[in-house]
Amino acid sequence: MRRPAAVSGLFYPDNPDELRAYLSSVLDLHREKREIKAALAPHAGYIYSGKTAAACYSMFKQSDCYIILAPNHTGLGSPFSIMTGGTYTTPLGDVEIDEELSLKILKNSTILEEDPIAQIKEHAIEVQLPFLQFLSEKAGRSFKIVPIVLATQQFDDLEEIGVAIASAIDKRSAVIIASSDMNHYESQEITQKKDSLAIEQMLMYSPFGLLETVQKNSITMCGVGPAVSAMIAAKHLGASKAELIAHSTSAEINHDYHNIVGYSSIIFY
Repeated sequence: MRRPAAVSGLFYPDNPDELRAYLSSVLDLHREKREIKAALAPHAGYIYSGKTAAACYSMFKQSDCYIILAPNHTGLGSPFSIMTGGTYTTPLGDVEIDEELSLKILKNSTILEEDPIAQIKEHAIEVQLPFLQFLSEKAGRSFKIVPIVLATQQFDDLEEIGVAIASAIDKRSAVIIASSDMNHYESQEITQKKDSLAIEQMLMYSPFGLLETVQKNSITMCGVGPAVSAMIAAKHLGASKAELIAHSTSAEINHDYHNIVGYSSIIFY
């Protein structure tokens, strides 16, 4: 099926020329590229989190496929959703789903389900795609995606999905992206503290520690599940280190220091 853009014109420009101009302004095409196994990138409106996401994407070497793990904000569909065919659409064009790889992941997992309903209105995957499309245009090559939407914070489930992804990738050229914002709608001071606790666990490369810290400290990191699965998958693929690339908050844009959202970009390599 063709999954049309759901948030273009809301989270990011719906005019292709305007969108390319924005991406050109925030992405550093000359930044040194890294051999990244996985990354954490935010998914808010570009005015708030675009620069933080771009700092991470500027370090990507081009890959044949990106496995994008997102939380389920809408409550629709399966709690373990994967799409194994069709396309995702943005103003920059269609992105094909990697049928071969997605079917392998689905086969490897006992809980993932073929379910487009969970993804049709979910923004957290869609907002990542223009960054990847723009970079691929500049590199003169194409890529495919595997879109996965998760609505669970059960470690055993997240571990199973991470292992299923790693086993399916094996030696293929693929990068895993966890789409997540950090703490939501508390003061700048509280969010900085809570974000630091979660970031510390990611930099220590502790997937279980991240989930436990988020739950014990009531950190409203919406994509903690995707982050845990991505870290586990990347570890099975040889990653052992993590690096914080950027952190910001919505207060830097709207100057509201009482109800803010935090954003981070982190690479795992």
